[in-house]
Parts: sequence; structure tokens; C-alpha cells
Amino acid sequence: MKKYILAHRWILLFTTLVGALSQGVNIYVQLLLGGIIDALVDGQHGTFNRYIVVAVIITVSQYIGMAVFVRLAVVYNFKSFRTIGRDFFGSVMSMKIVEYTRENSAKYISMLNNDMKQITDNYFGPVANFSKDIISVVLAVGVTAWLSPINAVISISSGGLLMVAPFVYGARLSRAQERQSKVAMLFNQKIKDFFDGFEVIKTYDIGKNIKPRFNRAITMYMRALYGTGAAMADVGALMVFVSTGVVFVNYFVAGYFVLRGDISVGDVVAIIAISTTILQPAASIAGHLANMASMNEVSQRVLDVIAQKNNTVRTARIESLESDIVLTGVSFAYEQDKPPAVNNVTYTFKQRGKYAIVGASGSGKSTMIKLLMGYYDDYTGDILVNNQNMRDIHRDGLYKVFSVLHQNVFLFDDTLHNNVTLYNTYSPEEYDKAVGKASLTAVQNAQDEGAETELGEGGNTLSGGERQRVSIARALIKGSDVLLCDEATASLDNITATEIENVLLGMNDITCIFTTHKYSADMLNKVDGILVMKNGKLEEQGTFDQLYRANTYFYELYNEAPTTSLATNNCE
Repeated sequence: MKKYILAHRWILLFTTLVGALSQGVNIYVQLLLGGIIDALVDGQHGTFNRYIVVAVIITVSQYIGMAVFVRLAVVYNFKSFRTIGRDFFGSVMSMKIVEYTRENSAKYISMLNNDMKQITDNYFGPVANFSKDIISVVLAVGVTAWLSPINAVISISSGGLLMVAPFVYGARLSRAQERQSKVAMLFNQKIKDFFDGFEVIKTYDIGKNIKPRFNRAITMYMRALYGTGAAMADVGALMVFVSTGVVFVNYFVAGYFVLRGDISVGDVVAIIAISTTILQPAASIAGHLANMASMNEVSQRVLDVIAQKNNTVRTARIESLESDIVLTGVSFAYEQDKPPAVNNVTYTFKQRGKYAIVGASGSGKSTMIKLLMGYYDDYTGDILVNNQNMRDIHRDGLYKVFSVLHQNVFLFDDTLHNNVTLYNTYSPEEYDKAVGKASLTAVQNAQDEGAETELGEGGNTLSGGERQRVSIARALIKGSDVLLCDEATASLDNITATEIENVLLGMNDITCIFTTHKYSADMLNKVDGILVMKNGKLEEQGTFDQLYRANTYFYELYNEAPTTSLATNNCE
């Protein structure tokens, strides 16, 4: 955490200096109060009048100093939060896709919303005040020692007692903060789940079932917050107990010296005021220490995410597809003790060819797409692109050349233009060309504001087919030579699905690989090759006509599928 505490060291230093000056003025105020009392007691009218002028100047100075200090402290907090938040987000974005998907995305949302706030409140906030409080204590002890050494000793001892709080309650605070962080993460996961499932909740009328689950989740979260609050309250109560006792002791000791004639009444006022100036920052320091100690586990979890590095070394780069995609003896299992999802597959996808991967559910179709997109490195065999091994290809180049179209298209809550360009800069000609090739022009023209139309959350103002066309356009505009379609038309009606498929099949300069569970003879007759998967193995391969006439596994799958009428006409 030291890296982030000192990330904006000049702002922190300036904040400390302004805070120190402000505290110095505050100490002088306590002495001034004592002088005013003595002037009143001794009837010194001239001195009293001068003190009025000084008091006005000091009051204005305190206002300016405190205003500047608070603003600097806020700037330091915000900049520190932004720095650690930026690094955290950057580390998450640099993860491999397979690593990211192992966790619920609400975990990272919770860490950004909850853990980062705790770190800002309990780390960066205290740091800005820490040096100021230490300087305040040193100045106050020095002035008190000048007025009454015994009272200075009492004040120093009281400050030491206050430092006990972090050690007494530190472990409890740490456990409470850790529990709050974990429960907040679970709460965010539940909320995200409920909101994502809003349509299901409404259409199945299960709100009455979901509300008790929400109530349990928020109750657990509130209890965790209470646990943290209770621990903090106990720390505060201990500090108040010590502070109150010390004030009384200082009064009695200083009063004793007044009765002896060693100090004046004004000195007593100054001593008591300055002792409070010692106790308040001492209590603040103790609170800072307690807060920092309580954040050890939370901050370490954030730092662990930031420290994650993708150490995979990839030396090969590609800019376009210049040859066939060759798979040789490729096998892959998601877990070591589980059967392989893809088992010893050898196949060559010709450049600019069109291919379909079919098979029963769980046969390995989607896993094939993930392997072709480079999601995994721990497969056996080889995948060659431009005669380069997939494991060695740098992913920024790979993801420029390869694009995947999923069944559920993700669109940002932004304009049509930004969803196609994905915030990259392209010329109007490049944009229009991609939109045209994706058959998206008519959709764009039908929008009230054309390309600048806001699509809403998840692109909910567009139909499924229109969203799929946006995904095709974004793949084309970035220059993808390979489109991998993972059940891309599965959720569309037959007419729309056929339109999308025809768009993709009509792109002669693009290599297209489809996975599908729909056995449309019209589409399958247009592809150059069909891969038939069974239990992870490439059971059969060939054209539609070859596979159908072979009357084996593909024939069986095809005739069990609902869409068969065209096949019979074409093959018999």
C-alpha cells in the first residue's frame, strides 16, 4: 500500500505543511485565550484591545488554513483512489478470459465499490491527517512543558494510553472489516443476479419468492456493517473515557499550581485548552492506526488482484490471415480428472472457407471455438495460424484477426456508432463500409438519430437480429479475417437467422466457422465443410451431401432435428 500512499507525495507534503501551519495557529489560539483571561483579571485595557485585533487576524487565518487543508486532503484522497482504482481495473482487464470467468463479476464490482471505499476512508483519509496530528501533538507538548512540565507529562501519558486502543481492538476491527467486505461481495452478487433476472422474475411472477431472499441478503449485510460500527464505537468509547479522565486530572493539577501561586488563571485556561489539543490529535492518531490495522486483509485482497500479472510470453504476431488454420491432434480437458472436451481433433480450415461444426449438446462445439480464439494454452497438439503456433501468438494481434459472434450479443449502453466502433477511431468511409456489409444500414437509417441513437442497456431498443448485425459490423470494421460464430443465430427466428447466415456466407473474403444445433439444409449446403463432433471427437467430416448420403452419425442427428424438409429434397 506504500506505493499508493506515496503516489501523490507532493500533494501529501503540501497538505502536511498547510496542516502543520494550521495546527501551529491553533496552539497560538490557546495561548491567546490565556493572555486574554490574564488581561481581564489584571485590568489591562490596552492589551485587551490589542488582543481583539490579533483574534480577528487569527480567526481569518484559521478559516483560510482549514479551507485549504481540507481541499488538499480531499484532492489527495481522490487522486489516490483514482490511482489504485485505475491499477485495479487495469489488472482485471489484463486477465485472460478464462481467468476472469472463474469468478462472479460481482466480486470485482464489489471490490471497486466497497473495498476501495474502505481503503480510501481508512487509509488515504488518515494519511492526509496523520502528519498534521503528529506535528500538532509535538507542538502542544512543547508549549505545555513551557507552561507546566507536570501537565506536559500527564498529557504525554494520556496520549500513550490512547495508543492502546489500536492494539486492544485491532484484531476485532480487522475481522469486522473483512467480514463486511465478504458479505458486501455476496450482497452485490445477489443484487446483480436479481436485476439481471428481472424479466424472468416478472414474467414468472416470482417477486414474492425473491423479496425474502433479498431481505435475508440485506439483513446479513446490515449485520456486517453493525459489527464494524460496534467495533469502532468501542474504540471511540475507550478514547472518550481516557480523554475525559485526563481533562479532569489536568484541571486538578493545574488548579493546585494556581493555589500555590506558581501559575496564573490564564495559564490554566491555556494548559487545559492545549491539553485538549494534545488529546484530540492523539485520539485521531490512535483511530488512524486502528483503521489502518483493520484494513490489512481487505487491502491485501485488492493488492493481490493488482499484482496479478499475465506472464505468458508470446513472441509471434499476426496482422491478417495469410494461410489456412490447421489443427493437429488437438485435445483439451477443463479439469485434469475429467474426460477431454475436445479429443485428438485434426482438421484444416481453408482460408476464406465457410465451415459448420455440429453435434449433440456437450459434444465439444463451443470448446472448439474457445480454442480457436486462444482462450486456453493448456491443450495438447497444435493449432497453427499463418504457420505460427497459437500458443505463441500475441493476443492483441490474434483478436484483431479473429472475432467471435456469440448467441447473446453484448451491447454497451451507448450510441449505435460507439457500439460498432467500440470507441476506436475510424473514418466515415470505414464505418459506412462495415455497416453496409453487415446489412445494418437500413437499421441505422430507421433510428431517430441514425448512428448517434442511444441503444439503451444491453441494446434493448434493437431486436435480436439487429443486435447480431451490430456484432458483425464491429468485427468487420476492426479488420477481422476470421469470424467464429458460436450459436450466433440460435436465439433468432428462422427468417432472421437465415438472413444473418446469408450475410456471413456471402462474405467471400472472410473465413467463417459456425457452431450450430440447427440443421438447416439451406445453410449447411452452402458451407465448404461440416465437422461432426461426438463426445469431443471429430466423428465425421465432409460436405452436406457426402455426410447425408453416408447415412451414419450425421444422418442420424439430422433426421432427429426439427428442420429436415429441405434436406430430403436436396439429397434424395
